[in-house]
Amino acid sequence: MKDEKVISWWHTCVTDEALGGFFDAADVLYAIRPWQQVPDHSCLIHMMMPSFGKRTWVVSVLGQEAVDSRGIMLFDHVHAYKRYERISDAAEAGIEPTTIPSHDVLHFEDSNNVPESQRRAVAAKGWWAAENEAFPTVLQIDPHLAAAQVHLRDVVFFESLTRALATALESPEHWHRAWQGGEPVEMTLTVDSSDGKQEVVLGSQLSQGFDLFTGSDNELLAAFDEMQGEKAPIIVDLDQLDRLDRSLISRVAACPEALELEDPVLGLGMLLDLANQLFVPVTQLEATDLKQMLFEDIPRSVMVGGDSAQTLVSSLQFAYRWMMTRHPLEHGADCLAWLNDSTVENLETRLVDAQLFGRRKTRMIADVTAHFDTTTPEGFNTMMRTAFAGSRAAQSLVLEDTPPMMPPGWKPQDPIVAVKQKKKRKVNRKAARRARKKNR
Repeated sequence: MKDEKVISWWHTCVTDEALGGFFDAADVLYAIRPWQQVPDHSCLIHMMMPSFGKRTWVVSVLGQEAVDSRGIMLFDHVHAYKRYERISDAAEAGIEPTTIPSHDVLHFEDSNNVPESQRRAVAAKGWWAAENEAFPTVLQIDPHLAAAQVHLRDVVFFESLTRALATALESPEHWHRAWQGGEPVEMTLTVDSSDGKQEVVLGSQLSQGFDLFTGSDNELLAAFDEMQGEKAPIIVDLDQLDRLDRSLISRVAACPEALELEDPVLGLGMLLDLANQLFVPVTQLEATDLKQMLFEDIPRSVMVGGDSAQTLVSSLQFAYRWMMTRHPLEHGADCLAWLNDSTVENLETRLVDAQLFGRRKTRMIADVTAHFDTTTPEGFNTMMRTAFAGSRAAQSLVLEDTPPMMPPGWKPQDPIVAVKQKKKRKVNRKAARRARKKNR
């Protein structure tokens, strides 16, 4: 794109198709004036987008009082929003914050305040009409108030979110009743995006669609044992397992101490991916499983650089402490002991070692490498942080690289064969554990 240098909020790896879809969706949202439909920024909308992971985000609509703040803010969880509100109140009283919860902002800027070069460049692409009164901008704000450029998947994410919000707020009366203590609102929408159809769940509170499990923390962790333990059925209820995963992430993220961490559930999400793919409860993973995940699986498939090593290990330490204070973990102490400074240093090195990358990760990096100097670990980390740090879809743990296409004559696996193979893997895994214990 010739005009890319004059446009600053998205990275050069973002495609014209994605940007066109985003600007179109932003126009639709602006047309319904969400700040006129939502009475106050504290009237929150909880949101989940399954194709972007198990997290439940919180949306706050801005602009009810000030024209220059129209838009939405997006937080990882409700406690991050509440902490942000406390910090904002303190700042108004003259207390300057040192850090804030990271968050995303979709801001509708007054077109007259946008540099003419930017307006001309976007209008020339047909994404935005010069007579429009507002210009949409997406910002990703880190804890130190620095804004990062937006990656391709984030543009798709915001396109999908804005389309869903525009649909949900067309008739806001039932939302108003819910925010005033009436019957909760929950809806599942399917919206079009430049990357295909996306399912978006919106609700006035964390109800069944977000977190079905209502028992205690100990009962939640015990449910993992029942779902995937040695006495569990061969055929696992994947929907229920997904609900347990989301419940655990939600509860760990909601812990007040989690607000002190850069990303309190980054490592936990990957830990759940690992447990599910090994058919082992997250409550029963061993230190050797953690070592495999951090030193082999994450370097092979996850789009993070070496400067994310401390964040990953800190989030795993926090998750294990949270679980161990609520439920007995047979290998918890061993796992926590292994998550030390030496592990962080080793992981930093492995996350920038291209020889450890899988095919999928190598292909994704190749698409953006031309825009960065990746000859040094520092340059590589900059590339990963800039191009992929906000890419929610890139942070899942994939243990095997899928082939680009199926071979001729390929057919879906017979369900009976799949069950037998799963049972065989369980037997082999138990045998391997017995052997390790015998050799200690």
